[in-house]
Amino acid sequence: MKLIIFTLSLKDQHTLFQHTINLANELQHEIVGIATIEQSEAGETYNGAPVFYLPYISEDMADLLILPYYKWEFEGKKNAILLALKDIWHFPKDKITPSDVLMKEFLGVKYRNSLDKEIQSTLKFWENNDISPFNQYLDNYPDTFDEVFFDDKANLHYIFFETVSGKKLKMYLRQNYVFEDIGGKYYVKNVLKEQLPTSPHLYTTEKHKVQEGDIVIDAGVCEGNFALKYVDIAKKIYLFENDPAWIDALSYTFKDMDNVEIIGKGVSSETNDDFVKIDDVVDISPQNSYFLKMDIEGYEIAALKGADALLKTGRVKSSICAYHKYDDDTRIRIFLEKYGYKTEFSQGYITFIYAPEFWQTRDFRRAVIYGDL
Repeated sequence: MKLIIFTLSLKDQHTLFQHTINLANELQHEIVGIATIEQSEAGETYNGAPVFYLPYISEDMADLLILPYYKWEFEGKKNAILLALKDIWHFPKDKITPSDVLMKEFLGVKYRNSLDKEIQSTLKFWENNDISPFNQYLDNYPDTFDEVFFDDKANLHYIFFETVSGKKLKMYLRQNYVFEDIGGKYYVKNVLKEQLPTSPHLYTTEKHKVQEGDIVIDAGVCEGNFALKYVDIAKKIYLFENDPAWIDALSYTFKDMDNVEIIGKGVSSETNDDFVKIDDVVDISPQNSYFLKMDIEGYEIAALKGADALLKTGRVKSSICAYHKYDDDTRIRIFLEKYGYKTEFSQGYITFIYAPEFWQTRDFRRAVIYGDL
């Protein structure tokens, strides 16, 4: 297959530009050129391929023009380019694609002889669908939307969120949260879609869940939906969130809730100006039962090291995200089992295409590890 790879300029490359070139070469595709919007760069070469001014690219030059952007941003970037070039555009729109198409092809070859039925199910799904983090696991569930309201006093938007006991509470959203305008009203996609029963990103199951009277430790809170779901049955909730943009919203969501403590720091193996050990904050007692949820962008191992005393109680159920870094699923499993906990993976795999590291490791990953007593 003949490909042309796009870049804004040779000096200002998108993150996926070089990864896309590497992947195309490994798949034995022919890179017939690099397309740039800097006309002064035309006539140069990059990795042995000639550089063309984008408006001069024509249909007969290549099978595909690849814009090295993630799928979620691809359409916006493509439309912006088409709009800017207008009448001097000479390449068919249906032959413009994101880098994801190459990743899907590579993983299809890498895993086609896998004996894992879940992986084979994903490869079958890709025959007629794009690659995505959750692939077939959430494909049968259409997006639903929550209406957005505005609190003048807080100067924040919010939605109504239902707790496990059926209460409807306000869940506030950070400043600059992106909404969808539908018929003149604002909506957000259902924030719990990733917690549907078929999702690999599922934190709780029928057997592995928060019980009444548990102390909940939520590391990586964002809008707070996990903790808010259990706020009326938990004995105590600790919220660890180091993104300042979320702290204001969380303070309104959990306002006047005496059993909730917000800690505006990340969790790690040491306590300092930016991070804190879980052991230094949480009330640890062998009489308590705990539920520990972590989704902290690859810092899970360090955070678990800072929860040594907590884990030693032997009374911690945990749901730990394991997909942010290569082999974290194995490392976290070993860590929890060292303390005597039984471990199990959430069902299914994800393909974590939005992480730059993934474009080097190119693998299927387990999403969540459950630790049980």
